[in-house]
Amino acid sequence: MFNELAKIDFVVRVNGQDVAVQTDHREADEIEADWETSVLFAAARVRNPLRSGRCAAVRYAAMQGPPERFARLLAALGASVEVTPGETRHPASPDPTVVESEVNAAIERLGERVLAEHGELEVAERAIVARLDKELEGEVWAAVAALGSATVVAIRRQYPARLVADDEIQCMIPFRFAVGGTLINVFGRTERFLNEDNTEFPSRFLAMLADQLAPDGDVMYQLRPHDFPGRELALHVPILGTTEALEAKLPLLGIVVDLPSSVKSMPGDAKAEEVAQYRVEAALNLTKVEVQVDEIAVDELKAVVASGHYYAAEKLFDRAFMRGLHARLGAELLAAAVPCKGRLWVHNGVAKPEVLGGFQNIVNHDYDKAAPNERLGTTLFAVIDGEVVGLARLTRSDGKPVEHQAPKKTGFWAKLFGR
Repeated sequence: MFNELAKIDFVVRVNGQDVAVQTDHREADEIEADWETSVLFAAARVRNPLRSGRCAAVRYAAMQGPPERFARLLAALGASVEVTPGETRHPASPDPTVVESEVNAAIERLGERVLAEHGELEVAERAIVARLDKELEGEVWAAVAALGSATVVAIRRQYPARLVADDEIQCMIPFRFAVGGTLINVFGRTERFLNEDNTEFPSRFLAMLADQLAPDGDVMYQLRPHDFPGRELALHVPILGTTEALEAKLPLLGIVVDLPSSVKSMPGDAKAEEVAQYRVEAALNLTKVEVQVDEIAVDELKAVVASGHYYAAEKLFDRAFMRGLHARLGAELLAAAVPCKGRLWVHNGVAKPEVLGGFQNIVNHDYDKAAPNERLGTTLFAVIDGEVVGLARLTRSDGKPVEHQAPKKTGFWAKLFGR
């Protein structure tokens, strides 16, 4: 069970505290044979129970007796090392210097080996995905360690990247990397790439970092999911002037610098006068974004969808554009949604509740089929005179729940939904 990084083998109660027990049945020569992966796995299996707050301590039960240097690493990570039955070889003695040295060395050797085999990082990505059996958990985590390490090595060939302990549980292999003023989650992105979304290429960090170090581009608005990991550090402005509780799960509206291959967040501690100027610039630049607008009509459901540009969803905050949709739909009140990056849905906001329920189903479907890293939210916003003024709620005058009826997915819908 040495390669199940997201699990604790079992928990025991000692002096009123929970202690994680992680077991390892490998013999010493097996650990040495794949030393680099063993180091990264050990870091995860010791650190994950501790940083989660679930357990106060970790015991590492090495059934066959581990190599001495492996036992020292485990102790430096914060685990007491035991050899069955109950013999404590090393007490926990956390030592960040030892951990940093061993982990960096393991990443360098493993990453160089992967790049030597495949030549380029992009080739390694395709090859590892093609041969990966996702049913084998240990194989998946080994691939995360290998491809993540190769990504770190590729980055370090161009930029200094300092190892940083990940205390926020952004990834199972508990380290991120600081490049200048940017903190990047290489192993977390590699996890998503291999487990969930094959569009989350780790190699894109290289283009992103090139952007971060390039001259500034245009200031733009950028919609992000409500649980965006960097929400506390990046600059966001309220979509609605309402209480924080009401907006808790609304998409975030960030202010960013648009770069050729990525965006750079504005710092969250920007001064009020700076934020005001950023908003003026973002609003002006948004008017320059050209999008494709398609009209949709299925029975009583009549809507438009804006797409064809990375910032199409953000056109929700282009007041002149939204005023044009008022005229196009012949409605003073609009219901608008931004289920995913690059798409804005708009409907007449005073349609029958059942029709708006069907529109909500379409929005929900678009959200569900989007790649996880592109999802924003399914909230319907109320728009008057081109401006978001509140939330559109689906209610009936008699208080009964709305029956959502999804329209038939024919014609345009069939192409849109891939059916």
